[in-house]
Amino acid sequence: MRVSNFLIKDFCQGDEATVVADIISCWNKKSRPNVFIVENTDGTMLGVVTVSDILKRVVPFFLQIDENLAEFASDQLLSKSEVKEILQLAVADLMSVDVITVAPNDSFLEAAAKMMEGNFDYLPVVDSENKCVGVVTRDKLDDALVEFIGKKSDS
Repeated sequence: MRVSNFLIKDFCQGDEATVVADIISCWNKKSRPNVFIVENTDGTMLGVVTVSDILKRVVPFFLQIDENLAEFASDQLLSKSEVKEILQLAVADLMSVDVITVAPNDSFLEAAAKMMEGNFDYLPVVDSENKCVGVVTRDKLDDALVEFIGKKSDS
């Protein structure tokens, strides 16, 4: 089974000027994985933004130092102005650029190995020109594995 058999073609994408508010709006649309593909003007992938990338900006550093602060509600730790500031951050300030990818013709086992090795929930699927043609999620790989094992056990 190839990655092309189970990639998600409806994903969020945009350029480096896209802001967090627009990413969250896109993610809130049903059936879209929570990964944002950052592209340049010709569609070449430059990087990705995930929920973890945004959380690194949202979760205050001091929570990692003082466990007692975890007892406070999140709205007590972030002011409205801080939230507005985060929502206006451009993806260029958040994105990961050394992105592990897969190709449409890669086997699902290759994709699963990369996903497990990097502890990723998503992998961009890129063509030979490094243009993103879809996204593979951990759930899709799980489904492919169950199907693969089911076929092998029937034969």
